[in-house]
Amino acid sequence: MFRKLLRRIRNYFGSRTSSHQPIHQIFLFNKRPVLHGSFNQKSLQEAINELQQRLLVKGYSLNASGRFDVETENAVWAFQRDYSLLVDGVVGPLTWTCLFYPATLVYGCHKGASSETKSAVEELQQILKDEGLVIQDNEGCFEKDTKKAVKSFQRKYGLKVDGCVGAVTWAVLLGMRQEVPQAFFRIPLQSLQMLDQFLRLCFLLLGMYFNPFATAAPPPVPHAVVTAYMLTFMVPIVLTHFPVRIQSELYLLKYAPYVGTGMFWQSVFRGMGTFIDRLMEKLL
Repeated sequence: MFRKLLRRIRNYFGSRTSSHQPIHQIFLFNKRPVLHGSFNQKSLQEAINELQQRLLVKGYSLNASGRFDVETENAVWAFQRDYSLLVDGVVGPLTWTCLFYPATLVYGCHKGASSETKSAVEELQQILKDEGLVIQDNEGCFEKDTKKAVKSFQRKYGLKVDGCVGAVTWAVLLGMRQEVPQAFFRIPLQSLQMLDQFLRLCFLLLGMYFNPFATAAPPPVPHAVVTAYMLTFMVPIVLTHFPVRIQSELYLLKYAPYVGTGMFWQSVFRGMGTFIDRLMEKLL
């Protein structure tokens, strides 16, 4: 039942997002049940029965009582622990996905695999083809073209681009997705972090060298760069305890506290020195 429901979700939102103006849908992995038009007490009972059957097939011991009892909850915990999921006893989208699909599909996993794994690869290939990706591999064979298509899909929806189909990739494949807006160029995350650190340094130096309240000349450039670099690690710690939050659509405005810190860098270091001296006195 739940497997059919996942397919319905994928087909419905796949058709909705295929227009010229796609409607982005966000699915939150939380503790709320999956609600749909035919959701009732009977469907809930069927879901519990199906959950217990899948846990038994996966090799977990429990009594198929038709109730979400302690044995069932312990089996869910063990299953989530074995599949590296959040161990909370809640059967959400990721847990359901791992119950019905192989934990991970990787390049060459079809070789000597079970019929269930080959069937999952076939379904994976069909979903990727529905996304408009070209796959020339044979059905049920996870080879070069399939891996390339998986990477393209992961890149499109903001997932980790590794070519491996794990729980999160499966969940997004089955319909729980939000397309990442396409940009003219892509910047790696590490480069963005380096750019952010560089901008912090620049705005600190800006405050140090263009300070209208300065009473003394700024330090030499090498000393200023070292001082500013140290302050880039201190300012975020101070901001976490600062009561004022800067909220603006202007991206560079978030670096305003760094300019202010650069303007009063001498006072900041004097305050730090006083704090350290008092701390050492208490310790000694």
